[in-house]
Amino acid sequence: MKLTKLPPCEWLPENSYLQLAAIIDTFLPSFSTNDLTEELLVKTLADFGIDANSPNSPFQPKELLKLRRFLTAGALDYGTHRHILKSITDNLTTAEKSKISLILMVLGNSFVTWLLTGYPVSFNDLPLHIREQILLGWRDSFLEPLRSIYQLFKRLVSGHFMAYLNDQRVFEGTDSTPLDNPSWKDIGYDPDSSRSDVAMSPEDLAEDKILREQMNIDYVLKHLNATANEAGEHCVTVDAVIVGSGCGGGVVAYNLVQQGYTVLVLEKAGYYNRAEFAKWREIDALGKSFDKAGMLSTEDANFAIFAGSCVGGGSTINWSASFATPSHVLEDWAALGLPAFTPTDTQAPYAVAMRQVQSMFHINSDNSYRPRDDDSSSFVVNENNRILWENAEKLGFQAERIPRNVKDCVDCGHCCYGCAHKRKQSTVHTLLEPLLLAQGGQDERLHEIAHRMTGSTTEILRSSTGSAATTKTSKAEGVLAVARSAGPDVADAKQYTLRITSKVTCVSAGSIQTPALLLRSQLQHPGIGRGLCLHPVVPIAAFMNQTVETRLSNGVSMGVVVREPKIYHQQTGNDRHPVALETPPGHPAIMSTVIPWQGGLLYKLLMAQYRHIAALVGIPRDQSQPSNRVVIDKEGEPVVYYRMTPHDQDMVLAGIEQGLRFLVTDPRAVALFVGHSSFPCFSRKAEEETAEAFTNRFEAYLVALRKEGVQALRTQMYSAHQISSVRMAATVEEGPVSPEGELFECENLYVADGSVLPTSLGINPMLTIEAMAQMIAQHVASRLAAMRA
Repeated sequence: MKLTKLPPCEWLPENSYLQLAAIIDTFLPSFSTNDLTEELLVKTLADFGIDANSPNSPFQPKELLKLRRFLTAGALDYGTHRHILKSITDNLTTAEKSKISLILMVLGNSFVTWLLTGYPVSFNDLPLHIREQILLGWRDSFLEPLRSIYQLFKRLVSGHFMAYLNDQRVFEGTDSTPLDNPSWKDIGYDPDSSRSDVAMSPEDLAEDKILREQMNIDYVLKHLNATANEAGEHCVTVDAVIVGSGCGGGVVAYNLVQQGYTVLVLEKAGYYNRAEFAKWREIDALGKSFDKAGMLSTEDANFAIFAGSCVGGGSTINWSASFATPSHVLEDWAALGLPAFTPTDTQAPYAVAMRQVQSMFHINSDNSYRPRDDDSSSFVVNENNRILWENAEKLGFQAERIPRNVKDCVDCGHCCYGCAHKRKQSTVHTLLEPLLLAQGGQDERLHEIAHRMTGSTTEILRSSTGSAATTKTSKAEGVLAVARSAGPDVADAKQYTLRITSKVTCVSAGSIQTPALLLRSQLQHPGIGRGLCLHPVVPIAAFMNQTVETRLSNGVSMGVVVREPKIYHQQTGNDRHPVALETPPGHPAIMSTVIPWQGGLLYKLLMAQYRHIAALVGIPRDQSQPSNRVVIDKEGEPVVYYRMTPHDQDMVLAGIEQGLRFLVTDPRAVALFVGHSSFPCFSRKAEEETAEAFTNRFEAYLVALRKEGVQALRTQMYSAHQISSVRMAATVEEGPVSPEGELFECENLYVADGSVLPTSLGINPMLTIEAMAQMIAQHVASRLAAMRA
């Protein structure tokens, strides 16, 4: 192994660092050029079920050997071990780091390693082929803890290898300019495509200066006339304090400010402008705008969870899909005793709120999919969208354009990492920025702190009501929070303890952080954190032939959906829990975690075809269960538990099967695979094959896939939608939040984000969350009006 000196690290001893490096080297080792023969490549692909010599295959050995640099370079050659160590150190909790440290310490003990592996030496002293066998053993083990360890490190290694820059400044203190990952050119990825012309005008720069000043903690404290108490806390008073600035918090803040109330929004992460978005590489976006830098997962590492953590929250970094709440979902909510959601009543509070946010965020389908012969648009639809649309039509399905919250989209493909062109109508761009700029230092009503809020130390201030005549045992009086000013480095930042007194408090931190905040604040309802839904997703993909470049990182990020009842009704007979098949964007870091691993060489051969990968996701309406929950650890950080019910597994399998049928219909698809740690792919053969033989072989593949099922820590699971962890209900016995959005047990404490949704949706939730927040905002405003009167 090629190692550099251990970077300074308090939580990981040097011997454990060696084990980490050995694991990284095992997943992605370096190879000798002389070892890479055509015969070896053909055999390696055949072991996974791919016929490298099938017509127009992108896996032609002679073509693959032209990528010798990519195939021979190992993760240690690119310093991936240092990047991973820094990323873990900066973003994971103490408990998570302790877990990783324990695993590595065990692997560094020769006696324990002998008991676990049969070899009486430390893991890093074993030859590569033995280390590889051990990792494969963990991957396929009947013991879930071993599969969990495998999934944890596989995601870490693959994602960091494909995402990180060659930036020596981080580690050596030099003034060198960061270089792009050398692998990107080899796999056909251009991070600057459609963004290189972004520049800030003088007017943009002037506005940006104003916005950053207004979001600075020192500015906010000054303009709110902060005072200091004996404990050294900075004390301010506002009408409303809102924790979170995303789809829920941004909407509530906008409504209250428009009605003349003074509002303070707390955001634990940063504010970024479009020029910064344009410069970001994937790792910058993950590190600065995703919770835990994209490394958030369930406690057992079964699910990778993507959640926004920046000003604008998920609305800043999601894929822009903006669906109205399906009518059958509204029917279910109304049946739970929540008449505001009655779908047949066009004047019901929720229906009114939905129309308002559709107008507010400019929801339209004009900036979505276009038929192949429509050249009226100024942007180009990528091939991945066309593949779903055209093959769904071939099979008699109705594909739909996905409505999106964009104006005049330029088709850059980076919606998922911040819009560099200011075309996405996020809460920050559409609501918060205009309000802040319009104030101009006069009669300021909206205030926002967006610099390094320390989430785990934030709690809600409450007083006891002392009343037994109501379910409300306490009254919210504000928030206690710790924040840091925006210094050039965390070590230079000044820390503030804020005591914010408010008439109402609104928690809009998302379905992971909201229940964590409520639990830290010792709210008692047993439903807080329980019933979490994740819209569990298993990627469905195909390697297209060498004539097709799917452009996963360009084009409309998510432009096509197929959600006909027959997708799921044929499988289950249940028409209230649909599966929506959609086209996701796919930049290399995220896609690299989807690619299965059966050794470093096969992984490289598959990842080399990035430009030819078509990908779909099936979003189910998961039922979830009470054991799916968010709890907090001893430091107050959220811990996520989630397991799929048999019903949910059936839904996911129905989506996988139909997605594969769409892809196999395209004659350009060379090989199909699903997100699974070891299930083989389905490949076209080089020799001639009758249509009947091909169909029979494909149906047998689906039978085997159904038999395999959806298994924890074998199937690759992802979640970009976290909802329903603090559910709205008609009564306190049925849920923690009232139909007005107020906690049953705490007066003047509201929740307005995805966590209050009464059930799962089965479709992208952004617009539903915004409409829910719009409706709840009216109740919050009414409460404030009553107090003012």
